[in-house]
Amino acid sequence: MRAIYEHLCPNCGNSITDRRLSLGCVCSRCLEKPVGVSGLREVELVYNLLKANKRLKAYREIYDLLREVSEAEHYFKLCFGYPPWSAQRTWLKRLLANRSFSITASTGMGKTTFGIFAAYYLATKGKKSYLIFPTTILVKQAKERLEELATKRKEEIRVVAYIGKQREKEEAKKAMESLEFDVLLTTSQFLARNFDLLEGKTFDFVFVDDVDALLKSSRNAERVLLLLGFTQADLELVRRYLDARKKRNRRLEELREKLEERRRSVKHGCLIVASATGRARRGRATSLYRELLDFEVGATKDVLRNLYDAYIERCDEATLVKLVKRLGKGGLIFVPVRAGMELAEHLAEVLRRNGINAEAAHSRRKEVVDEFARENLDVLVGVANYYGILVRGLDLPHLIRYVIFYGVPRLEFHFSLGRIGISELMALLRILLDCLEGEECERAERLYFLLRRHLLRMGSNERELLEKRISERIAKTEVEARFLEAIDFVEKVLESESATQLLQRYKYALFEKEGDRIKVAIPDVKTYIQASGRASRLFAGGITRGLSVVLVDEQRCFAGLQRGLKWRYEEAEFSRLEELDLERILREIDEDRALVKGLIEGKRMGMRKDLLKSALMVVESPNKAKTIANFFGRPARRRLGRTIAYEVNTGEYMLTIVATLGHIYDLVTQRELDGVLVSPRAFIPIYDSIKRCKKCGEQFVDHASCPNCGSEDIIDKAEVVRAIQRLAIEVDEVFLATDPDIEGEKIAYDVYLALRPFVSKISRTEFHEVTRSAIERAIKERRELNEALVEAQLVRRIEDRWLGFGLSRFLWKIFENTKLSAGRVQTPVLGWVIERERQHKQSYADFTVIELENGMRLTLKGKIVASEAIVTNVKLEEKELLPPKPFTTDTLLQEAARRFRFSSAYAMALAQDLFELALITYHRTDSTQVSNVGISIAKSWIEESLGKEYFSPRKFTGRGAHECIRPTRSIDVRRLWLLIKEGIIVPVKAITKDHLKLYDLIFRRFMASQTRPAKVLWEEVELRVGDVVTKLSGAVEIRFPGWTKLVEAVTTIPLLRKGERVKIVRKRYFRAAEVKLFDEGEVIATMKERGIGRPSTYAKIVTTLFERKYVFKTRKGLVPTRLGKSVYFQLKKHYPNLVSEERTRELEQRMLLVEEGKTDYQAVLRNLYQELKSSGLLALGKFKASV
Repeated sequence: MRAIYEHLCPNCGNSITDRRLSLGCVCSRCLEKPVGVSGLREVELVYNLLKANKRLKAYREIYDLLREVSEAEHYFKLCFGYPPWSAQRTWLKRLLANRSFSITASTGMGKTTFGIFAAYYLATKGKKSYLIFPTTILVKQAKERLEELATKRKEEIRVVAYIGKQREKEEAKKAMESLEFDVLLTTSQFLARNFDLLEGKTFDFVFVDDVDALLKSSRNAERVLLLLGFTQADLELVRRYLDARKKRNRRLEELREKLEERRRSVKHGCLIVASATGRARRGRATSLYRELLDFEVGATKDVLRNLYDAYIERCDEATLVKLVKRLGKGGLIFVPVRAGMELAEHLAEVLRRNGINAEAAHSRRKEVVDEFARENLDVLVGVANYYGILVRGLDLPHLIRYVIFYGVPRLEFHFSLGRIGISELMALLRILLDCLEGEECERAERLYFLLRRHLLRMGSNERELLEKRISERIAKTEVEARFLEAIDFVEKVLESESATQLLQRYKYALFEKEGDRIKVAIPDVKTYIQASGRASRLFAGGITRGLSVVLVDEQRCFAGLQRGLKWRYEEAEFSRLEELDLERILREIDEDRALVKGLIEGKRMGMRKDLLKSALMVVESPNKAKTIANFFGRPARRRLGRTIAYEVNTGEYMLTIVATLGHIYDLVTQRELDGVLVSPRAFIPIYDSIKRCKKCGEQFVDHASCPNCGSEDIIDKAEVVRAIQRLAIEVDEVFLATDPDIEGEKIAYDVYLALRPFVSKISRTEFHEVTRSAIERAIKERRELNEALVEAQLVRRIEDRWLGFGLSRFLWKIFENTKLSAGRVQTPVLGWVIERERQHKQSYADFTVIELENGMRLTLKGKIVASEAIVTNVKLEEKELLPPKPFTTDTLLQEAARRFRFSSAYAMALAQDLFELALITYHRTDSTQVSNVGISIAKSWIEESLGKEYFSPRKFTGRGAHECIRPTRSIDVRRLWLLIKEGIIVPVKAITKDHLKLYDLIFRRFMASQTRPAKVLWEEVELRVGDVVTKLSGAVEIRFPGWTKLVEAVTTIPLLRKGERVKIVRKRYFRAAEVKLFDEGEVIATMKERGIGRPSTYAKIVTTLFERKYVFKTRKGLVPTRLGKSVYFQLKKHYPNLVSEERTRELEQRMLLVEEGKTDYQAVLRNLYQELKSSGLLALGKFKASV
């Protein structure tokens, strides 16, 4: 037993040991002997024992749900001959718990099968269901399947479907009116037109097979809610609440409380909405589901790809024919937009002449697509148009194996100066953003994003009118004036010879100018992603492997395509086709197609089990949860009280992601020895959920109301725990993905214990950067919890509590002020600030600033009266200046303070945001180590931006798996800002200028660390000025700039000769302290240097000194207050050993040994206990010591 947790017994809600929780069992008061729980059998055993002992309470809910689910699973197997998949089991649990939700379903996930089974199963329980489909064909198929099940099971189920001849439809209407049915089947169109037949009737279960079709009629969302048991008054209440929230009405809180009351009191049915894409229109209708049923519909988008991106540096008919013959059937071929259908028809004819069954396809020849779907054609040829039928309208994961681009997909513009249209203007401005510099670049950027914003708001008619006005050079509105201003600017730039040459040398788009005639071609990255994605689709088992091949006909556009794809998918990489193992790739592709085909045909028997598994991922931060979810599309959202959970389909997992909002448990304060049970054999901490007062922000553990202001309006982390438990019981596996340090490990351990009675399969996933590839790798490499790290955190927390509370109580008694505090690290650091201020005050002296005739400036101690400086010695050598190491936490905080005057707390908050937004790696680290991924990122950017001769990879060294602080992508700060403004990168939180400053600092420092050393001619000089001799050094010539191109330049000095006399042209006298006051960065550097504190606590220690008013900040540095000095000297006088730097360092080393598993944590606690007890410190607190 390591700990006791208050209010966490899954049965009685009282205290329970971590050992019992880890077994999934109840507390000793409920059950004397613990039982290890791993499935329904053990749950049933515990249930029966509790029932027999008359101690059964909340455990009944766990048992009842799992028993019902087990019964339903068994029934599913009887109906279909195989058990439900993991995802279907999760859906069953939600259905039986009456929790509404959405399914964004890919091919083969079995959403329709599940809906039909759910309705059938509920019918056997006497409940009514309504299944809504987009077409009558699907209604007919569902009716047939339900009737087949009834025949097979020899059960009477009344199924009514609104299909068939008029007489059959009239009979269906009569059955609806009299409720003579168990399952009703109609189309969404029927619901819109005939709701009067159903009005006033309620259903236990409504299943919408295609929410996209349902919501084409905005009223349908409301009708479904009425059929579930809500009233028009409920809908009106939601509308009023939404209006009040939009307008920030003062009645918002009142309406929220009314809405909560209605949600609790209404007994309603369960709604499941399914969608293949989740592209239903959003609006007030769908917000009704959010407010009344706690969920929102998600979307897959086209963010998931599993493609080999390849290219051939030839683009001709012979190459195309040879390639198609090699790849075989199931291909799409795209030609550039400007070449059009004429080229598509020609290539189809060429392929047919060579024995390949090919046809050209476009919107007016949809029958050709049908023939391809029936496998009567080998390949289709079409135009690479973003809205084309082959680019967006084709979803055949069982057939399409590869995609070929006959020429780089691009947008081409041919025009003359004086006749620039909207499309040409926007293309030119976008290129000019990359080519121009200074004020012209800034103007191009301003105009581009201003015009882009206007265009995004325009309808087609408005754009057509704008195009007409521009061609006539007429401006009747402010918007039209801005477009004409942009055209004038572009034309003026294009008239410049130098600008034209820049554009012609541009590497990522084609620009040709001949007289007034201009040709521009830019890569169409969006169309490439959409079109190539036809060969890589999401299905119940993953993402189908596919192949995309570009026959390159224009190198600059291809370079732009590569770059644009990399911006969107960091892992994407084009390879030469001849360098790939094509036979192996085609085998992988065909294996996936066979699997998908089997799923479509319903051949589940013999397939690998659980193609789509259900899992819950627990992280600390809501921003991180949303960032991770967005890697896999637009997530569906579920609301559980105040907790928001995001659900996505990763291909392998139906993944729910939820955040703990940091620590969920902390030591109690009013029991035992400051929350620790003391016995002869062990020290056992007692934990309870963390509470926070909504009124004053006070955080506490023990009290039912705020101990600071008395308010009862509090947020209890127990609510978060209950929400996560509800999610955990639905899934088959839990991933604990908290931060990769000892605090994160302890949070993971707490969550593990809270969830263990509800789910048995729980593992730890650890990632040091929030990227899709890192998340997927962490899931594959999941591990067990690291008990040594948990024990290390226990020691740190108990030690902080005992020492901190003991010293703080001493201060409260001395100063009669309960706001004061002391701590193991805090107090020595306060001592440094006090000592530095003393040295600062004693070091005041006279100084002279002298300026020499060669431009050199020197600051010398004393009052200088000499009129010249004499060079007494000069040493010249060629020298290599090594680059700086990448940032660790302490060096980042120092540099952020020096460069931007950021406080340590503010810099850490910015870094936390950058980490959670997937822009930098984990920012709490003391390692400078660089991973292979980091080196690859540096190589990509340095070689492209500076040149291959600048790249020089370095891994550095570091302890453990932690890495330095670095960017997660090869995108510099200006490019990042442009990509955010263009919507290519969409952070879940707004990026500020300060975020960008810190990102730029991290980016440049990391790239500098991977750059070649600077080569300089280095000069060391000795000067005599009067009686003062001083030395200085610097570069007189930079022969290779290396890393200095990225970070601050090397100090340069003029070349001097021995014996040279240099006149002093100006002097200035002043008086100042020779010893500088500490600034925040220097304090943190000293903490690192002297071995006290950790990356996770550096900023917190400094912030605490400010909050306690022990220290304040001036322009010169940190100054201790009178209170700070009094506190420190009292502690130093009464407890010199406990607050010494040496003692603190010793404790740090002991705790590090615990972290590494090299010493027993209980022995460390016993030593500390004995020391504090002998010092008399523990006697200051009232506690009950157990014996």
